[in-house]
Amino acid sequence: SCDCSYFSGNREDPMRVPQGLPHDDVDLYFRGWYNLLATVSQLNSTKAVNGGLTAATDIMLSGCSAGGVGTHLHLDALRPYLPAGASLTGFSDSGFFVATEKYKALKKFSWENMNVTGTLHPECIADYKGEEWACIAGAVGAMYQKTPLFMVQSRYDVVQMGENAPDGCGAEPTCIREYGANLTELTDAWIKDSPQRALFLHSCWGHCSGASMSVNGTTPLKALAKWWSGGHSGGKTWEQPAMYPCKNCCDGDPESASPMLLGYHTQWV
Repeated sequence: SCDCSYFSGNREDPMRVPQGLPHDDVDLYFRGWYNLLATVSQLNSTKAVNGGLTAATDIMLSGCSAGGVGTHLHLDALRPYLPAGASLTGFSDSGFFVATEKYKALKKFSWENMNVTGTLHPECIADYKGEEWACIAGAVGAMYQKTPLFMVQSRYDVVQMGENAPDGCGAEPTCIREYGANLTELTDAWIKDSPQRALFLHSCWGHCSGASMSVNGTTPLKALAKWWSGGHSGGKTWEQPAMYPCKNCCDGDPESASPMLLGYHTQWV
């Protein structure tokens, strides 16, 4: 997951990387997709605990950060490898990485060296011809997935401030708010694109840190339970509308919910 391709690598032969004397050269293996399918195969085995996935009625693929991106990218593709009679849903936390120019440049290596062509969504690859590596970004790949999915995401994701936003943005409140406004608009487009999606959007300055926060007394896990038990429908959104910096967004309801700054459409993507 953390080779920056998020279980997308499908390269059989290793990449030989020279280290320079006196060190030996190193072979790097990019086989995240192999690892993912091997894990599913093991879970499908009747020798697994309690019969493995063969006895499952409901399966939820989940992940945080890089695992959250992998959930956005591969949820549909895993459907054929899972029991046909089981219901499949996804749960992604902090995986909606925006495809800024800075971030896309980081993903070009994966596209050129890891043989990810067959593991990314074909419609996305067609739509981004000439810049196919953009499909490795969670916020792009997520738009093409059809399987019901619940997403938890901070509009002020501290990791994205380092990997996606311009250098120094994380130290400038105005820049942070602009980035958050743009991410908010992207999540709005995502939630409106399918009635089987749900979103818990918060204003915590953090990453994978949603356990104790809430919206009107509803935590992310309680929101997930409501969405899942309700048949994964409705396009439901739970939102902390507070602007950065927010005093209580990470560990409860914010003291005051300020309107968001909107209108920064083009700076980031």
